[in-house]
Amino acid sequence: MDEQLIKMQNSYIKQHNDLMLEYMKEKDVASMSGRLLRRWGKEKKPELTNRIQKLQEQSQIQLLI
Repeated sequence: MDEQLIKMQNSYIKQHNDLMLEYMKEKDVASMSGRLLRRWGKEKKPELTNRIQKLQEQSQIQLLI
């Protein structure tokens, strides 16, 4: 009986540890995703949009010449 209880306890502890590890990994992924999304919205998207707009303006000027 004692051996069976120890096995159950070890099984519970392993499951708990596995779930906590998965939780922490997923939390890190979500955090990184948030940082990357913020970077996209505040840095990369405006920069790339401006570069595209400048290129389009240069093309229009060359077409007029």
